[in-house]
Amino acid sequence: MLILAAVMIAPAVPLSVWKVLNQNLFFVKNAVRPMEAKSADKLDIYDPHRRQLAFECREPDLGKVTRFRRLAGGKYDAGAPFNYVATLPDYAQQLFRVCRRVPFFALAKPPIEFFDEQNVQLVSTKEKMIAMDRTFRFLVPQKGLLFELKVKSGVNRHTFLLNNAEVAEISTTWKGPQSSYFEDGFDYALSLADILPTDDTTRQIVIAFAIASKRILR
Repeated sequence: MLILAAVMIAPAVPLSVWKVLNQNLFFVKNAVRPMEAKSADKLDIYDPHRRQLAFECREPDLGKVTRFRRLAGGKYDAGAPFNYVATLPDYAQQLFRVCRRVPFFALAKPPIEFFDEQNVQLVSTKEKMIAMDRTFRFLVPQKGLLFELKVKSGVNRHTFLLNNAEVAEISTTWKGPQSSYFEDGFDYALSLADILPTDDTTRQIVIAFAIASKRILR
């Protein structure tokens, strides 16, 4: 049996954070209204077993240039900065934050940074340039390489592998538990493997990466 080592132990994590993140199945819905200008991403993430909103993902405080790039679309949108802040409903508690800052002059892709519930940076990641699969190296500030996450893309799905073991999957054609509820307007299902540690920042990072993968994998 594969056992994944804990990344680190975050002190004094509110129980409500792990109560949400320890779940293994989420359904994700685009919360941008049809008549609303598409300048910032809005995601609602549901607990399919309880059939209720588990947490929200929003992009507060995007700059004017970023909003313009989003509206312009195409290559301007694909390389734009993003700032996903995941919170319990009504902004009661931050669960994580993942962002990409793009400087005015950049010779290479900037790293993507991951923050915990207290907005303390956990890791940053950049994609390896030479790899069989899309591979992302996660680095702890001042400590170096933590782990690598591989992404395998197929028809209607992305699979995420840590230490060559599948730890998460995104599927736009979910046929697993609560599939009848999934058909009620959700964009994709995020399922997590049982081997992914609970009460652990590895899980926090993987969920954040998966939720932001629309931006990361472009």
